[in-house]
Amino acid sequence: MKIGDFQSLLQFFAAIYLVAEWVSLERIVVHYKKMHLGELRHRIFRVKEYCKDLDGIWNDYTKEESSLINTYDIDKNYSVFRRICFIYFIVCFIGLILSSFFGEYKLNVLVLLLGLIILCIPFFYVVIGLILPVKKEFGKNKELIEELLLPLESAMEDFRKNNSYPDRRDAIKKRNEGNVNALNEHREKVESYNKRYDLHMRNSL
Repeated sequence: MKIGDFQSLLQFFAAIYLVAEWVSLERIVVHYKKMHLGELRHRIFRVKEYCKDLDGIWNDYTKEESSLINTYDIDKNYSVFRRICFIYFIVCFIGLILSSFFGEYKLNVLVLLLGLIILCIPFFYVVIGLILPVKKEFGKNKELIEELLLPLESAMEDFRKNNSYPDRRDAIKKRNEGNVNALNEHREKVESYNKRYDLHMRNSL
């Protein structure tokens, strides 16, 4: 194949690598933060009042400016990525110049394929140097949160298993049958249930 046939491809890579901001570390972090918040939101919210650590984690998750992970090494990787992009832009620019002068020169398809793979290395670096480390850091967060959640969730399930929640429908049925105090009694039972639940959860810590 002729070198000149790859001018459009070289222009494409040169345009991408000229603007390294097409990859945003902040967006990657926010994506995984939202994903983990979506997975854990309900579980944390149910029991956070019984654990200061969970309450603090919840507050961090709901703050837009908080990343929740250590990005020191990832920031260094992003700096390396920006330098790689600049180098690849120069390579692509030189390739465009050469293809203009030697466009009729033919190269083996395997050589051109190898060149294409090399030009894609920054894409691979995004996955290996940025996305996977961010995912790993949030995975560590999730492991910590799970350690805090599981004992509380177990205590919650034990209480609910042994204590049925007062049924409002039964209260309405009793009122309709003539018990005028049925709803008041129901509210007292709910209040008593909530107090016993709260005491059980706090004693389970």
